[in-house]
Amino acid sequence: ATRAMLLAVVGGLVSRAVGVLPGGRLAWTTTSGRVLGRGGGGVLQMASASSAAPSSSSLEQLGPLLSADSDPIADAAAAFGGKRVALYFGAGWCPMCAAFEPSLVAFRAAVENRAPVALVYVSSDGDDAAQRRRAKQLGCVQLADEATQAALKRRFGVWAGREAGTFGSGRRSGVPALVVIGEHGLTELQFLPAEAQGTAVLADWALDAPESVWTRP
Repeated sequence: ATRAMLLAVVGGLVSRAVGVLPGGRLAWTTTSGRVLGRGGGGVLQMASASSAAPSSSSLEQLGPLLSADSDPIADAAAAFGGKRVALYFGAGWCPMCAAFEPSLVAFRAAVENRAPVALVYVSSDGDDAAQRRRAKQLGCVQLADEATQAALKRRFGVWAGREAGTFGSGRRSGVPALVVIGEHGLTELQFLPAEAQGTAVLADWALDAPESVWTRP
């Protein structure tokens, strides 16, 4: 039933259930502590959280966080514990984001009992008020520090085209996009290029990868 719900959520991708590519091949597998998954342009190798010595926890690097209702989150470790955490790069003025987000929200609801997901909104809205409205609509955690948002865009190479004056042209993707992160050192576990592939990326999310589940405090 869960598989059927996921297929419906991502737009009737009959041959691409979560973790399965056309032809029945697995979309991800674990080999020597690494997860392999399908990304933009082919197979993407995602480093495990143990592949490098982290300098700090991801929560420390994300800094202060706000709830979807813009309230400070006192215990982010508890809020993210047991979940898969992804940075969601988006903007309210972006037509592709608006088209993608209903499926993203429905996908999160569909997997809640099996593989809960937490989304951290990295905003390209342009102002705080718009960011807060969007985070509330999407049920996303917010970054309290604008400088942190800019640093994340540079680190992962994702920003909106209209931000080229600030970040340049050397991006790997515009918005929308998702980056699944580990709980140590902001390790990138998987990149989901929704700008290029739309809702199909949701079927590629390796929800069962053990390194993507954050530890419960």
